[in-house]
Amino acid sequence: MINRFRLNWKLSAAIAAAACTLLFLVIPAHAQREAEPSAQQQLQPEAKQDHGRFGMNREEHRAYRLERLKEAADYFNISTDGKSAAQLHKEVKAARAANKEKWEQFKQEQSGKRLARLQKIAAELGIKTEGKTAKQLHAEIRALCEAKQDSKAKQN
Repeated sequence: MINRFRLNWKLSAAIAAAACTLLFLVIPAHAQREAEPSAQQQLQPEAKQDHGRFGMNREEHRAYRLERLKEAADYFNISTDGKSAAQLHKEVKAARAANKEKWEQFKQEQSGKRLARLQKIAAELGIKTEGKTAKQLHAEIRALCEAKQDSKAKQN
């Protein structure tokens, strides 16, 4: 009886060891398969992959901020040739502090450009723009886009 128990115990231990070994061999292969992008994800351009729901990815945001910084530098007649973003930021900040009226005028112009851009987008989407602020237009455009995305998600 004792020999049988020892044999069963040894056999059980060997089976358990083999099962654990097999399990540890399968897990990395499975994890690697999950880490590889699917064929559908590989077809998408990289710029579209790291987005939030409506936002830009990190590289697009940096480029956008640099573009806005250059625009401000041009407005204040600051040369942008060969300067880093940090240098430009420092110079624009100094010009902004020295010329507060000009800065306020620049902000007003930028607000006007944003309102015009939002009005154009809203008109394309069929949203009435008369008498609405940029904030109101933004909220309506966003709500419409979210509704469209939600309906697409429900279809899939």
